[in-house]
Amino acid sequence: MSLAVLRLFTISKNSNYMTKSANFKILVVEDDAIIGGDIALTLEELGYEVVGPAFNIAESKEYALEYKPQLAILDIHLENNNDGIELGHWFNENLPVPIIFLTAYAEEKILDKAKEVHPMYYLLKPFTKINLKIAVEFAYINYYKRDIEQEKISSILRLNNYLEHSLTKSEIEVIKLLETGMHNKEIAQTLFVSENTIKTHLKNIFQKTYTKNRTSLIHKLFRG
Repeated sequence: MSLAVLRLFTISKNSNYMTKSANFKILVVEDDAIIGGDIALTLEELGYEVVGPAFNIAESKEYALEYKPQLAILDIHLENNNDGIELGHWFNENLPVPIIFLTAYAEEKILDKAKEVHPMYYLLKPFTKINLKIAVEFAYINYYKRDIEQEKISSILRLNNYLEHSLTKSEIEVIKLLETGMHNKEIAQTLFVSENTIKTHLKNIFQKTYTKNRTSLIHKLFRG
């Protein structure tokens, strides 16, 4: 008997369990008890905090509202329907988090409906431990990176509105890379320009923003 089955014997379908080892919580929604248990155990082994598994929409919403997960893994086919897609829409409206869809079928019609939810990743069953790890990390990082990137752009544009001489598009790109800790050479390679071009951009940026160096610029834009 597998460890997942043994563990599932100790919890009822109406109970939940959570580990306390990771920095963010993942809700697992899978109507197959054995598969759901295996996913939860694998996530625990990878160091994540697990909510669930939930076996239907009602449980999923209850767990989501109570524990506020930062990522949801949803089986598209719940109770032989496409209720996972409906649940994905509910998350988008009530508790926006990155969503990973699980499915054993790559049917184009179903995937087209799933696209409307804007999931961060699709995971086809069966999958390996490394597949699951990649899916979680990709979905989490790219979802929240998108929000951080938008915040950076908003900060730059807000400052730009008050400058006597506006920043150019190229200068804004340099600032975004500068904030990540890149040096001139790395920024030049990323933007496919020379280091001298980057130095010129920085000189213009400092003059326009009334800052003296990288530290004062970053503080003014993102820390002030």
